[in-house]
Amino acid sequence: MKANLSKGVRTTLVAVLLVPAHVLAAEVSPLTCPDVIPAVAIKVDPVLEKWAPSVPSDFRLSAAGFNNGPPEKHADLKPDSVTEKRQRSVAIWRFDGDGFVDGLWLACSYGGAAGEVVLARKLPSGYRSCSVTYSPSPKAGAQVIDIACR
Repeated sequence: MKANLSKGVRTTLVAVLLVPAHVLAAEVSPLTCPDVIPAVAIKVDPVLEKWAPSVPSDFRLSAAGFNNGPPEKHADLKPDSVTEKRQRSVAIWRFDGDGFVDGLWLACSYGGAAGEVVLARKLPSGYRSCSVTYSPSPKAGAQVIDIACR
């Protein structure tokens, strides 16, 4: 059985097949933060004599955002827009490119609104925008967070 494809469809198919997979995948890159930091992964050194430190429970993911440089610089970037609809909110950041001397970093916060623990990692250069979508989680003190960057 011979397929009858128009010349335009054949050209489009050939063009798509010739595009390297990594180029197509780079169009939208999902990023993820770990859902939980286990209590056993957190070490607290004794700071006061006669006091024993303890981490009684795991830390759940509570927020995500972006920094201009590593977290110790405290250079949190504010989103350009935030929209809320029902129980879901979407924050969008737009980046101007070369303004990140120490790199653009993803910061994942754990332990509630204060972000008692932050895990951060440097992102590859070239992202023009990122969005963070927050949805309710069935787990207490947590949110479902989806991150996508272009």
